[in-house]
Amino acid sequence: MKLSNLALKLAIAAALGTTGMSAFAGTTTATNINIAADSFGAAYDDTTVTTPATNVAFTGAASTPIGGSLVTTFTLSGGAKFNAVPTVGVTGTGGGTYTTVGSLNANGDVLTVLTNLTVAAGTVPIVTLTTPAFKNIKSALATVGGKVNITVALSNYGGPGGTGIVLGTDSGAAVAAFTSAAGITLTATASTDNKVIDVQNASSNGKKFTVGTVGAGAYLTNLVLLNLGNIAVADGTALRPGGVGATAYNTATNATGAGALGLTVTVSPNGASWPTGSSLQLANDANCTTGLSTAVTTAGTANVDLPLTLAAANATSYFACLTVNGTADIPVFTPKISAVLKKSVATDADSTVSAINAYAIVSNGKTAFADNFIAASNAPGYYSVLRFINTGSIDAAPTIVVMNAQGVQVGNTAVLATMKANGGALNYTSAQIDAAVGTLPAGNYRIKVTAPTGGLRVQHYINTPNGLAESSGFANGL
Repeated sequence: MKLSNLALKLAIAAALGTTGMSAFAGTTTATNINIAADSFGAAYDDTTVTTPATNVAFTGAASTPIGGSLVTTFTLSGGAKFNAVPTVGVTGTGGGTYTTVGSLNANGDVLTVLTNLTVAAGTVPIVTLTTPAFKNIKSALATVGGKVNITVALSNYGGPGGTGIVLGTDSGAAVAAFTSAAGITLTATASTDNKVIDVQNASSNGKKFTVGTVGAGAYLTNLVLLNLGNIAVADGTALRPGGVGATAYNTATNATGAGALGLTVTVSPNGASWPTGSSLQLANDANCTTGLSTAVTTAGTANVDLPLTLAAANATSYFACLTVNGTADIPVFTPKISAVLKKSVATDADSTVSAINAYAIVSNGKTAFADNFIAASNAPGYYSVLRFINTGSIDAAPTIVVMNAQGVQVGNTAVLATMKANGGALNYTSAQIDAAVGTLPAGNYRIKVTAPTGGLRVQHYINTPNGLAESSGFANGL
């Protein structure tokens, strides 16, 4: 009876003690090297040869007959390539003498090993690559979490040189030779400073800061230090540089030489104007008591760069500190902070953190304006009535400043009676305003109203000689 081709193969395999193997029956071993992704900057030479510290080995599960052969392929992922054909060795657990030759495909990412068994039958073949060298690993590893995998496949043939009947196939699951992680990272966070602009402690020189929340706190009338935010520098764990040198990749090893670690923190006023005469610098404590970088004077709406060369002994946390003269005019604004960290190796990529909102500089209340206020000394019968409404959640007394057409204060600053929270209101006539700030000359004025409350509304009425009250507008506090 004539055997089919498949039956013939099975019969031969059985006679030789060999059977076809399922996928991943073999075992691939390779020591994974974890590399800093930021090693691969724009200037990194992708032909750099990288050699792991250990060998790559594949242990098959199908035996080879005497006179037979093995064809084993090692395939790299992610665009990585073998630099050259490595030293290849093949042994069998049952002994035997093997002759081996390796070759690379045109792209260099597949190594094919052809092995002939010339003396005695080996049982389980072990194919070993001795410290193979790789290149072109950047495309796979420049992104955090990248991998270069090695996948091995093996076929047993009945004849030499990969000829004859295929007696069995075998393969190993993909094994990572290299992975990547963040080397030196930056993070930025806003501070939790508790200084606010006090809307009622104002003078012709500007506003002052107070410590605390709305309606409470101690006045700061001299130089004030504001912690705007924090830039933290952190090392990855057990990382190597792109060339897989023996030295760990971290801030300590990068903070040496001519290209030592250079941190630049950029602080933006975010469209506002800096307080006159203010300055910025980096400090290594949240209270801004120990300055590290040179103080840089602010100017208008311009961004401020704060450079700092990091030493291995430096702290890993840095604070952007704003120094403000306590009598300078301080706007309500939210600065932004971003940072760039340049490495000591020119081919490394910068570590960056995008701009985030820093500490929000806010006031402890609201400000509104009543326009076209008529002084009590004007023609008899015409006078103003101001209605102050507290829409905030705490009781608050409004403070008023009367200004002429040129914006210059006339009379004294006056604190009026307390408005109850949640809708409490006060009415003040022209005569009562005169009594509070001092007698005003005849004329029309503008009144600035401030109150330490979260909600302020001002309405203005004009009473005429015929006794009619006409609304002249309203303003919500800002």
